[in-house]
Amino acid sequence: MVPTLLNPVTPVSIVSTRSGAPSVTEGNLSIATFNVLNYFNGMTTRDGSTTFDYKANRGAKDKRAFLLQQERIVSAILAMDADVVGLMEIENDGFSQDSAIAALSSAINASLSTDRQYQFIETTNGKGIGTDAITVGLLYRSNVVEPVSQPLIIPMPEQKMHNGKLARMRPSLVQVFNHKVSNKDFAVAVNHFKSKGSKCAEDIAEQVSKQDAVQGSCNALRVSAAVTLGNALNDPALPARKVILGDLNAYSAEDPIAVLTHFDDVKRGYTIMTAKNTEHDKGQPVPVKAGFGYHNLAKAFDQNGFSYWYYGSQMVGSLDHVLTSTVMLQEAVDGTHWNINSVEAYQLQYNQALRYFNDEKGYEFTGVGPYRSSDHDPFIATFNL
Repeated sequence: MVPTLLNPVTPVSIVSTRSGAPSVTEGNLSIATFNVLNYFNGMTTRDGSTTFDYKANRGAKDKRAFLLQQERIVSAILAMDADVVGLMEIENDGFSQDSAIAALSSAINASLSTDRQYQFIETTNGKGIGTDAITVGLLYRSNVVEPVSQPLIIPMPEQKMHNGKLARMRPSLVQVFNHKVSNKDFAVAVNHFKSKGSKCAEDIAEQVSKQDAVQGSCNALRVSAAVTLGNALNDPALPARKVILGDLNAYSAEDPIAVLTHFDDVKRGYTIMTAKNTEHDKGQPVPVKAGFGYHNLAKAFDQNGFSYWYYGSQMVGSLDHVLTSTVMLQEAVDGTHWNINSVEAYQLQYNQALRYFNDEKGYEFTGVGPYRSSDHDPFIATFNL
């Protein structure tokens, strides 16, 4: 077929739904959740150079791809302008000067005045959080909030499989902050629950329940994670103002979100069960009788929003959430998904773009900016404390 050249006779208007910043009503505190899609900043070698060729690396395979990834993430975080940012899928290499979270903080702060710069929460021993190659993290602006006491690490349930292997997920990170203007304390819990991508014990059982099958792999293990998180946050030492955020790998109507918020067994039509073969309840699945009473801000402010699109399908929904306690909900101003990633072409992703658009003109086309900085969209919430 011979290609046809079309010459427009009138000016062409390009319509785009892209926005340079999220549209959200301001308050005196803003909190965001952002999965940064395997941000690995390389490993320093003995001669002082940086290599991306090491076993643990799940992110960029060379410096060129890493710089493209980093500049986009930095652009997104600068545009969000949140006071507290929960991160998922950041390299789990501690908190030293050459760690991933330090590198990302430095890259962001290079564009900010001293009074607007970010700091990061680190563990008391300076080691990473959990044993996975990726972990969760917290950035905060010290001119708006300051940490109160040491961070709390919540281990998540592990499930023993029939072959002796363990199905695991990342621990959760909880930090209490003091809001300087109001002098009110609030706790932020950053989470990254088990994904739907790999199978758990409930998915390879002789009889897989209809409820587990329809909600993707490891649904029951995510329910156990939600119960573990909810119980840990019931600690009376924590303030009444609480925020649960992160990539929970569960859609808004699925069991783990129901457990953390509210549900009615009768209306739901079945009993929500925890996972079997974990260290809890002697390895037996148990029914969950009630939710923990948190409130999904997307339901309150952005009910039709979404944060993720499964590649090769037409299905979109929210895997990324900001949930609040009742007291914190009363001070919530707004919340929104910022669709800078899920609606963008997969081929523009940092680990794809330089392969698909490798010449100079093509690379310029993929350029920097917040778009396709990850595969998940961030969610931003604002409050007046």
